[in-house]
Amino acid sequence: MRTSILGFLAIMSACSIVQAADDASIKKLVKANVEELNAALLKEDFAKAVSLTYPKLVKMAGGTKSLIESMESGTKSMNAMGISISSVVTNEPSGLLKSGNDLYTVVPFTLKMTVPNGTMRVKSFVIGVSSDQAKTWTFVNGDIEDEALKQVLPDLPKELKLPPKQKPQLEKN
Repeated sequence: MRTSILGFLAIMSACSIVQAADDASIKKLVKANVEELNAALLKEDFAKAVSLTYPKLVKMAGGTKSLIESMESGTKSMNAMGISISSVVTNEPSGLLKSGNDLYTVVPFTLKMTVPNGTMRVKSFVIGVSSDQAKTWTFVNGDIEDEALKQVLPDLPKELKLPPKQKPQLEKN
C-alpha cells in the first residue's frame, strides 16, 4: 500500500513538473506573439497586426480590410497631431485559464509615445486567446469597454484577473 501511494505521488509530482514546463513554454510563445504584434504596429504593418487579432473582433470591425483602413487612418491622425509610438515593452503573461475549448491569458505592456510636449507612457494589456490548445494565439486589446469585451469574449473566465485600466502618464520636456 505504501509503495503504491509513493508511486502515485511520484507520478503526480512528475505531471506537475511537466505541466509547469508546458506553461513556461506556452507563456514564452504568447509573449513572443505579443512582441510580434507590437513590432508590427510600430512598423505600421497593419496586415500583420490584424492577423494576430482575435477573429471575432476583426469581424466586428467590418473585416480585415476595414480594420486595416481604420488603423491606417488612426495612425495618420496621430501623426498629424505630432504623436507617434516610440516603443513597447511587453511584460510576462499571467497564468493560463481554460473556458470551453479556449485558453486565455493576460499580457501587460507599457506603450511609450512621443507627444508634442513630451513623452507619454501608457500601461495596458492584451487578452490572449487560443482555440487550438496553445499552438496559436490571437489578441484583444484590453482598453475596450467592458460591454464590448463581453460581446467579443463572452466565455472569458471570470477568474482571469484583468489589470485595472490606467491613465496615461505624461513626462513633459
